[in-house]
Amino acid sequence: MVNNSEETLCPRCYQPPMATCPVCGRRKPCYLAATDTPRCGACTSQMREPETCVRCGAVRLVQTRTADGGGVCGSCSQRSDTCALCGQMKPVHGRAPEGPLCRSCFEVHPVSLRHCSECGAFERLYHHGLCTRCACLRLLRDLLSDSSGALRPAVVPIVDALATSEPYSVLLWLRGAPPRRVLTAITATEGQVTHALLDGLDHPQAVTRLRATLVAHRVLPDRDEHLAAIERWLGPFLDGIDDCAERKIVRSFVTWHHLRRLRRGFPSGAARLSKPW
Repeated sequence: MVNNSEETLCPRCYQPPMATCPVCGRRKPCYLAATDTPRCGACTSQMREPETCVRCGAVRLVQTRTADGGGVCGSCSQRSDTCALCGQMKPVHGRAPEGPLCRSCFEVHPVSLRHCSECGAFERLYHHGLCTRCACLRLLRDLLSDSSGALRPAVVPIVDALATSEPYSVLLWLRGAPPRRVLTAITATEGQVTHALLDGLDHPQAVTRLRATLVAHRVLPDRDEHLAAIERWLGPFLDGIDDCAERKIVRSFVTWHHLRRLRRGFPSGAARLSKPW
């Protein structure tokens, strides 16, 4: 990678210039920003098509290319060498004045530390010149902002709650497609973020983790999850009973026996969300 000052940077330190991505319509750091077809990182990843690796022959996403333009997958593009510190033959993750370094040695070597281009923190950067906390905050804003790049007031508490959690854990969570889809679905809705809104979203595991975070940061009130699950199940179950008299008996039994006991037992009961991170 080469920036405007013709300084060579690795992908971890290189930060693409700002441009409006024609795919998602948002103003974000984009590759090929000086051309008519800029692409942000998220859209670039989604539009990549697998190719046949010229080294192993497998059909995979291309990580690098050879001098003649041939595609090389991620596994084959990792060059192995003798680590200057541990002396083992491993894939090269970085280089120091002593020589190439494997991943384990690079992460503990002072050469891996840089100043974050956003907050100035001196630490091992996550990507695009950003520390883990700034990278986490930028990704959250990208996922929860509307087409104009602005955050509506209802989603600001979600950004604050996730951004104040352990940033690397949140970044690992957001690597999965379900969490990103949940946040995108919340962005597309109107009104406040409530338990009812989360109940209507797909990907229950991602929703459970998000709900636990919002409850822990007082964005949402605490509630008995066992009780809520029974209440969500009860409506469709009763609708499936054709006989009106039988439906009335079942509703009365569930309401005055099971639901009543659960409501009496909360908040001292054990049906709470676990710690989010």
